[in-house]
Amino acid sequence: MARLRGAGVPFLMVSTERNAVVTARAAKLGVEVVNDVADKATVVLDWLARRGIEPAQAVYVGNDVNDLPALEVVGWPVAVADARPEVL
Repeated sequence: MARLRGAGVPFLMVSTERNAVVTARAAKLGVEVVNDVADKATVVLDWLARRGIEPAQAVYVGNDVNDLPALEVVGWPVAVADARPEVL
C-alpha cells in the first residue's frame, strides 16, 4: 500500500460497521474511510466519480456478501483467499 500511495494511487476503505479499529487502521495507513455504509456500490461509484476515475479502472477488494455489489461495479474485483464462498 505504501508504494501504491507513493505512486499517487488513491484508496478508500468502506465498512458496513462503525468500527473504531477500522477507522484507526485507515488513519495509520493514510487511507480515507467511510463507515456505516449500507450500499457499498453507491459509495464506491460516487467516490470514483469525484476523482474522475472510471469504474473499469478501479480495484475493489472484498471478502463478504455485502461486498458483492461493489465488486460488480469495478473493472478489477478481487476476493481475498479466505472470502466467503459466494464472493469467491
